[in-house]
Amino acid sequence: MMSEPVYLTAIIEVAPQHADQADRAMQDCIAHSRKEKACQRYFIYRDLEKPGRFVANEIWASSEGLDAHSASPHFQALIATLKTLSAKIEIMKVSPIEPQA
Repeated sequence: MMSEPVYLTAIIEVAPQHADQADRAMQDCIAHSRKEKACQRYFIYRDLEKPGRFVANEIWASSEGLDAHSASPHFQALIATLKTLSAKIEIMKVSPIEPQA
């Protein structure tokens, strides 16, 4: 049985004065995450209207691939940095409402 893709959207918020530090940590994680075999999409956006807020959109080939990403050193380093910045993180597993092209 083939595993279904996993779609994630996350909202990450840090105090505005920590936005640049969070941005740098996310950029490092993005570079490594995109090299993962199960990674189909990994984008993090900076909110232009609310400093310190970021939105991540990810697609993983399988739940196993997401689990491997979650345990990876680069993702754990990002989480550790965000924790030191007292980040609020909301992670949503989502599903597209339209068929994929």
